Amino acid sequence: MDKKLTLNVDEELIKFAHRYSRKTHQSISHLVERKSRPSIKHFSPTRNNGAR
Repeated sequence: MDKKLTLNVDEELIKFAHRYSRKTHQSISHLVERKSRPSIKHFSPTRNNGAR
């Protein structure tokens, strides 16, 4: 289930995100989720992450 999230980001990054979103026909939400997934998998609690 998708939930809403509010982020505070630099204005230039927001402008870039809007341009890129229009150019690629992808929502900003989709872009953020797609770019975040690898980090989420990397730091997943199911991984050891160096814990002893």
